[in-house]
Amino acid sequence: VLEPQGCPGLCEGDLMVEINQKGLQGLNHTQVVQLLKDCPVGTEATLVIQRGAAA
Repeated sequence: VLEPQGCPGLCEGDLMVEINQKGLQGLNHTQVVQLLKDCPVGTEATLVIQRGAAA
């Protein structure tokens, strides 16, 4: 979590596993960032987060 104030509810160690029902396993960082950029501005995105051990 780079900006905790902009990510309420997320904790260090959490793992994002889906964006809008698309699994992220096997994707690299650049591909995940592109999926987020592809979400139209002003619309909601559904994220599935696996709570990390550090939480």
